[in-house]
Amino acid sequence: MGVIPEDHYNLDTNLIASLLLSYVRNNPQFKLKEVQTTVKVAVSHTPSYKNAWLGRRRAFKIIYGDFDESFAQRPMYMNALKHFNPGTVVEWVHADRSTAEINIFKYIFGAFKLCIKGFKSCKPVISIDGTHIYGKYDLKMLIIMTADANGQIFSLAFAIIDKESKDAWSWFLSCLAVHVVKGRREVTYIQIGLLELFEVLRSSSSCMSRMHIIDYVRHLKSNFNSKFSNKGLEGMMWYAAIQHQERKFKSAMCKHGKSDRVKFVSNSKDT
Repeated sequence: MGVIPEDHYNLDTNLIASLLLSYVRNNPQFKLKEVQTTVKVAVSHTPSYKNAWLGRRRAFKIIYGDFDESFAQRPMYMNALKHFNPGTVVEWVHADRSTAEINIFKYIFGAFKLCIKGFKSCKPVISIDGTHIYGKYDLKMLIIMTADANGQIFSLAFAIIDKESKDAWSWFLSCLAVHVVKGRREVTYIQIGLLELFEVLRSSSSCMSRMHIIDYVRHLKSNFNSKFSNKGLEGMMWYAAIQHQERKFKSAMCKHGKSDRVKFVSNSKDT
């Protein structure tokens, strides 16, 4: 039985893309192994890894457009959000290298009117996190959430920045304070292990009188487990962390302090 050769001079990127359109439309994360299998079934030839990747990228561009086109349409998209959602806030900061013809954005902040209005009826607790935007450009998305009276997640605002830095966090938090928090007192900020954000919050002397800053307990638990890798200690830390009363927290910590596991960790650190 003959071996099916890789590629074919007619098996170019456009042909591969045409075979993948329906698959990529249903699943943008269509894997390269699946691409090779799909093409092989259709034309009895297996594309190389490189051609499979190029064909998938071509199919993705046909369906969703490319990154440059997408970013060029962002101002129109943000204006549409403001037009069809009156009261929605959008703030822009452009890079220094922007010209009269081309604006290169550095930061974008957005908050829907209903989210701004809804925060008045939500708990005064704000969770702050950031995540990577994967693609041609190395960007970060910042996300702000809270909890409503039923304990359900309630989105407040978002932003896209070039990188997580003190300048970016300062700008983002100032937009949040002006457009969403609006002078509400005794707001607790939960920051997800972000050093730059923590430093910015600490340096915000103008609002420290009405601000509380805490770390996300699940993030603390993850870091604790990666350092000590002990399920017993992890459970003890978690039990203390989830207490809602100070006396119960102190009681749990006192009990843990008498544990052989805690003594073992303390002694191992000394040695």
